[in-house]
Amino acid sequence: MLPIILRSGLIKHFKWKALLFAAMLSCALILVSSFAAFTGGLKNDNIHWVSTKSGHIHIKTFKNDSISGSPNLVFVLHGDAPKSKPFSQYILAEEIASHNKNTIGIGILRPGYTDPDSNTSDGIRGLSVGDNYTEDRIKAIAEVIQQLKDIYKPCKTILVGHSGGATIAADISALYPELVNSVVLISCPCYLTDWRAYMQKRDSSSPQWSAGTSSISPDQVANKINDSTQVVIISGTQDSIAPMKYSSDYYKLLQSEHKNARLIKIPNQGHQILLHGIVASAIESLLKNKLLSQ
Repeated sequence: MLPIILRSGLIKHFKWKALLFAAMLSCALILVSSFAAFTGGLKNDNIHWVSTKSGHIHIKTFKNDSISGSPNLVFVLHGDAPKSKPFSQYILAEEIASHNKNTIGIGILRPGYTDPDSNTSDGIRGLSVGDNYTEDRIKAIAEVIQQLKDIYKPCKTILVGHSGGATIAADISALYPELVNSVVLISCPCYLTDWRAYMQKRDSSSPQWSAGTSSISPDQVANKINDSTQVVIISGTQDSIAPMKYSSDYYKLLQSEHKNARLIKIPNQGHQILLHGIVASAIESLLKNKLLSQ
């Protein structure tokens, strides 16, 4: 009986060692996977973090069931969200991906922001007074777009931005003119100096609106936009946060610079129009290479 007892003990001993090894291997794989995600080692569609020189930026990726080797990429940027945790960028990205073949929608959480799931992109959020459209934040988002373009090899890249996100999107299209094919600017405060002065009068209790900032105003760099880039500007006629005047004036500026621009006015709508059906229709028209009417 003694050999059997010894053999049984050895089996138990090796089982425990095997279990321990499996647990250690599992932990190692998790660490490697996490490290890969945080260092740009992005190899699948479950990409949640992209590493940039300014830190790690959170994204959510939604992929249509019908994808070829060269899909369309649609990136969505949320607004300044002064009193909330932004998530509408994810909703629109999913909506666009689910209704358009060969399309991947990607919602980007801007630097310094936290979403409802407690994901926080690295960086400084700022005070949401037009102070966070700075070169470093613009560059970080541009790096995210470039890295994902390198992964997916898209046939077309569209950048969509709402409010402060539209300001950043406009800046990206000017400062990185080869990065995107089309840009959709929704409720854009495209004349930053005038808009901040307007907001200071509207909210006189917040002196931060008149404080200095290194934010880049779209009207100051509009001439750098590639002539072939399609710029679609969408504004609600009743917008009291970023009045339609700023969108209309920016459209006229682009026209004077001979840029490929369109202006779409949504009657009787205010500032929160990112999820409006007309916005989705405009993006779908760009995906289908249809000319947009003014």
